[in-house]
Amino acid sequence: MRIEPNTMTFTPLLAPAFAAYWFLNELDKFLHSTTLGNVAWYGNDRTEQFERYFSNIGMPNAPLHNILTFAGIVEVAVAIPFLLCGPLLLSLDFDRWNKGAHVMHFGLISSFAVFLGFIVLDVIAGDRAELLEHSIYLAVIAGSYAVMYLDSTLRAPQKNHPSQG
Repeated sequence: MRIEPNTMTFTPLLAPAFAAYWFLNELDKFLHSTTLGNVAWYGNDRTEQFERYFSNIGMPNAPLHNILTFAGIVEVAVAIPFLLCGPLLLSLDFDRWNKGAHVMHFGLISSFAVFLGFIVLDVIAGDRAELLEHSIYLAVIAGSYAVMYLDSTLRAPQKNHPSQG
């Protein structure tokens, strides 16, 4: 089976979803309990949670503000590949689409690495609820990678078999 060149697939929908997720997650670190005009950004202040984490592992004086700022910067960095690949994945040209898929691959691998880091902290700090949440995100990344791989396989130009003339 092969996807016709002008057929839209799910992969282009994944890129803006991941970009939005990472940007919103990053904003949550800095805008929690803030009012933006008529919108109150409730968010989640992670300071108390991280104080508990680092206290549990024997580091009660950890520089929490710096750690949360660094996490926010990493989350922006992870969102960037998803922003860049979006327009490429909308292309009907296989080569442009394939470049977009490579950029998205980098974004998914980066997302996987970040969540793996979160999982390590969850296990060390003993936060099983966060561990479950971050493990679910890893499953979503794996499913997204599978969709992207399937799309890529179905879109690949067919090569003539040597026995075919």
